[in-house]
Amino acid sequence: MAEEPLHSDLWHFMERIYAAPGVATACLRLQDRNGVDVPLLLASIYAAGTGCPVGSEEVQRFDRICADWRREVIHPLRRVRRRMKQSEWMQTLEPAPEFRENVKRLELRGEQIQVLMLWQAIEELSRGSSDPKGDGTAYRRAAGAVVAHFYGAAPESGALEDIETLACAATALTGL
Repeated sequence: MAEEPLHSDLWHFMERIYAAPGVATACLRLQDRNGVDVPLLLASIYAAGTGCPVGSEEVQRFDRICADWRREVIHPLRRVRRRMKQSEWMQTLEPAPEFRENVKRLELRGEQIQVLMLWQAIEELSRGSSDPKGDGTAYRRAAGAVVAHFYGAAPESGALEDIETLACAATALTGL
């Protein structure tokens, strides 16, 4: 069986939207304040853009697919990377910055594997979808469902601003 590529259309969409003005900051705020999984968030927005209806049921399905991977691989790597960045004594160890960069690369590679899992789920979901391509409303709905899933409640005003940033960026990328 051939190995599936880690650089799917979804990954390329994520790279483009993450580079859009304000998106990285919005994603990190949602991650830090609301516990949002950024790859799942961006995958949900992508899915909405392909015409897949993305609500709480789909977000729960996406989360079930990658929750163990995120918990066992991504989160531990992220904790190590962040602690190394914040630790003063790490700055005095000459090989530590290079080691931290290696941890960062592993974290990114782990996220690429998670994105592959999500890509496969979106492909399966899109086979049964007859909805038209998404628009700003669909992007907001998808992002809101993700934030509500991880936060456990409807998004608050700060999160709503971040969702709007993401929806506008997705709309600009897709031209809808």
